[in-house]
Amino acid sequence: MSITFSHGLGIDEVAAVFGDLGTGLYYTYPEAVEESYEAFEAAGIGCTAIVGELGKWVVTVEPDGYKGNLWHVLQRLSQSDRAISVLCGHGTYNLSYVVHSQMVADLRLRDYSHKSPMESSELDPYFEGLEFTGNDSIIKASALTVCERLTHERLDGTWLNRRHRWLMWEDPD
Repeated sequence: MSITFSHGLGIDEVAAVFGDLGTGLYYTYPEAVEESYEAFEAAGIGCTAIVGELGKWVVTVEPDGYKGNLWHVLQRLSQSDRAISVLCGHGTYNLSYVVHSQMVADLRLRDYSHKSPMESSELDPYFEGLEFTGNDSIIKASALTVCERLTHERLDGTWLNRRHRWLMWEDPD
């Protein structure tokens, strides 16, 4: 799963960065998970997401993807302002923060709790009091808390259960 927050672009612009094929469909996150599986089974295309507004941010949630965490995508999403991407799954937990196409932080979250003082990041205050060891749920919750602290917006069940534009693209990167 990849969750990407973009500031400075609208939904149509974010969809274009992802290479949306223009399905015209709207799904909740649970529906999008099912449709992602169906798209992969039908066409070998598993590259899907929902995208919608959350306050002044545009959020893209990829049920089984990683495109929002790719450097060239983050550069384009942050050209006008900034982008934050969290990648969680298959033992990988990364958080990237990019401002005006410049990488501010690219962190492996499982390693974050064990970093030395020499590896400090300007994001350290946003990580205060959070746990990045243990089970997947704890790491995901902590990563989303960092995003909430950076964006001042909470991605919650209400947002995930509301219908948002469904994106589908052919090329994973």
